[in-house]
Amino acid sequence: MKSKLKFIVPILLVVLGGVYKFVLAKPGAPAPKPKVDGQVYVLPQEAVIRDIVTDRLTDDNADTLVSEKGREKLKKQLLLSIKKKTDVKVEEVLFTDVAVQ
Repeated sequence: MKSKLKFIVPILLVVLGGVYKFVLAKPGAPAPKPKVDGQVYVLPQEAVIRDIVTDRLTDDNADTLVSEKGREKLKKQLLLSIKKKTDVKVEEVLFTDVAVQ
């Protein structure tokens, strides 16, 4: 009798857990809408883009990159340059990493 209980009790617990999860538990919240819609363009894929960014960044001092206003201005200028000098379809410039020395 004890050996049967060793098998029945764990099976019963697993079944009850499954019933709770699939029948009694409230459904989870819907997945949130992504904040960035579209594709992320990675710089190594296009030498022209890297050249535009490098040329523009080497002209600035560290204060431009440290301040939020400076980075936003730089993003707008890069966006205009990329649109003007290439046929890459771009809507926004994002800085994922900024290291200032």
